Amino acid sequence: MKSVSISILKKIVDTDVLHKNNKFKNEVVAATVVFSWTMLIQRLKILAAFGLISNFFFLPFFVLLK
Repeated sequence: MKSVSISILKKIVDTDVLHKNNKFKNEVVAATVVFSWTMLIQRLKILAAFGLISNFFFLPFFVLLK
């Protein structure tokens, strides 16, 4: 009886670890996507600061972000 409960517990722990790893991977992917978006927007802001892009181009971006 004891060995059965231990094996069940071990299975639960293993699946939990797998789930956590998967969640972690998803979070890393999400963070990467967000980071690349922010980098893109920073570059666009820099270009706008130099006057190469009009500020009207940005309005849709900021509306989408907020």
